[in-house]
Amino acid sequence: MFLKLQSFATFVNDVLTALRKIDYRMFWVINKKYHYTALDYIMDAWTNYIWFFFLLILVIGVLLYVERSKFWTNLWYIVCCALLGGFIVFCLKHALVRMRPLSIFGPRVNVFAEKLYLYSFPSGHTQFAFSIATYLSYKLKRFWWMFFLIAVFVGISRIYVGSHFPIDVLTGAIIGIGSSFVIIKWQKNKEMPKP
Repeated sequence: MFLKLQSFATFVNDVLTALRKIDYRMFWVINKKYHYTALDYIMDAWTNYIWFFFLLILVIGVLLYVERSKFWTNLWYIVCCALLGGFIVFCLKHALVRMRPLSIFGPRVNVFAEKLYLYSFPSGHTQFAFSIATYLSYKLKRFWWMFFLIAVFVGISRIYVGSHFPIDVLTGAIIGIGSSFVIIKWQKNKEMPKP
């Protein structure tokens, strides 16, 4: 029994080590290999403030276009999507306290935003963007690809500016999508006609 547990622990450790190596390699490709001066300015501006205002305008526009009469109700649900995902991200960040790339690799990391050292896992920016993208895709299905393309760009920008590892971004995306599915299901149940 003890040997089986030890073998399983060794297996899990090997898998985690392999995943960490892949995570680090992908980080270096995005953060170091493909840096261009013009792109540095774009990504810095995008990840620090433009993405939020862009998504805010998009949310207002889509919700007014789709169901103007239910604008405030839908806005409430989209806020719930972001808050539920944000709560999960907050809990994970403070429970796991993963170091950010700057803590692990030091000055070799291209950093464009403020210098952050802790609470890397998962990415809150990415969670927020994917929560919004999922809800907007539910409301306006034909543009799902555009909403998710914007969310992916937010996630990549977080790696590019040195704030997160790829696994942080991927987990943030999963939390954003999952939290929105929960809220969308809740909304559908509340709006279902009573027999």
